[in-house]
Amino acid sequence: MSIYLGVYAENDGWWTTPDDAYLFRQRENSIKVIDELLAKFPQTAIKGFYIPHEIARYYWQVPADMQRLVNNFVKPVSDYAHSKNKTMMISPFFNQDLETSAQDYQFFKDMLVNSSVDIIAVQDGVGSNAARRNFSVEYLTAIAKAATETKKQFWTNVELFEGSAPADITRIQDQCVNASSISLKLISYDYSTLTLDHYVQSMQSLYADLIIFNAKYTCIHQNNAYYNSTCYIYCPVNYFKFNNSCVRKCPGESQFIYDSGCVSNCPDNYQIDGINCVLKSGDKTVVIIGAVAGVVLSIAVGSTVAVVCISKKEQKKKKNRIILSDSCSNVVTY
Repeated sequence: MSIYLGVYAENDGWWTTPDDAYLFRQRENSIKVIDELLAKFPQTAIKGFYIPHEIARYYWQVPADMQRLVNNFVKPVSDYAHSKNKTMMISPFFNQDLETSAQDYQFFKDMLVNSSVDIIAVQDGVGSNAARRNFSVEYLTAIAKAATETKKQFWTNVELFEGSAPADITRIQDQCVNASSISLKLISYDYSTLTLDHYVQSMQSLYADLIIFNAKYTCIHQNNAYYNSTCYIYCPVNYFKFNNSCVRKCPGESQFIYDSGCVSNCPDNYQIDGINCVLKSGDKTVVIIGAVAGVVLSIAVGSTVAVVCISKKEQKKKKNRIILSDSCSNVVTY
């Protein structure tokens, strides 16, 4: 696990365009905090540091102000962290009502190029403004491009809250899916000002939901089927794989069964037999289908192989055909 510790921050005065005195004070106190933290904790325990100030284009859109921010605060603090062999992270945000994604791209590219920052972990903003859910991919993609072009790591900071309470797991899942296609890593952000009991209970519930989500996401990412809290390579008997789940009946748009899954068309060397994809007559391919005894593959007369069950207790050869059987109730021969 990598730990990034926050440095000094004054909230009062930040939500304007601060003057140089403010920036100098943030710089000097942040350097002091870095020294204090490195003295207090083992060096190996700390991967890097984090500037808590939320940088937004709206307050720094004047180029001269943006350069003041970089030169008087962000760069010297980042350089000091580097002198201690530590990385520096910032976590800015965007506002779709105040700037376009193209403007954010240019702003962050100009800001990052000389900032000495290593990681930019942009807040997706969905917790503080539900409307940003419709804009997050557009803006995150634009800022990720700026990060790539300035050789910075791009992460996404997923907001877990909704108002004063943790968000619904379904919304968080959508946020994670959207951000994971753009970001090198995901981190999360939540308010710590909620009542402790409510916070702990909510986070325990959220953690349990995220464990399930991670299992499902990993399963689907491996192109397997997730059904009834279980990951399957092949679905249970009488179920078929469709859209990374298991269904009893293949839907109309993918009505044919091939390799225990639902497909819209059979492969080239197969033909349609009812709802099944079967080997064309005369094919010399050996096929074994199913991971559970009882899964039956229909094969056209004249095919080389008919496999009835995976688990074999006896094997017989007859002419050029193979018959496999065990305790399955229906053994079909061709």
